[in-house]
Amino acid sequence: PTGDEIGEHLSHDDELKYVYIAPYMQIAPMSIQGHGSAERAYEIFRSLGLRSILVVDKHSRPIGIITRHELALLEEIGENEHKVKQKKRSTLLYSQPHKDTQFE
Repeated sequence: PTGDEIGEHLSHDDELKYVYIAPYMQIAPMSIQGHGSAERAYEIFRSLGLRSILVVDKHSRPIGIITRHELALLEEIGENEHKVKQKKRSTLLYSQPHKDTQFE
């Protein structure tokens, strides 16, 4: 649901309630541009040992979060694709030479 859809179902009392999350927030979280590569995100995760990276647009507004789990899945998919490509390269296909009837 969108924020507008949620807001339609909130009462006035609900709108006045809030959760204080400041103690759990990072002042300057690690971020990556939305058009950045998955490889760069992976490098950041590996080098800094992060659990998540904030994805931002060109105006530095948050548009998503990439978690370590998601990158692990992406890495697994990439390894499987690599294995398939290696298998295709190592497989030799033998075929019978095509006989042209005009040369018989």
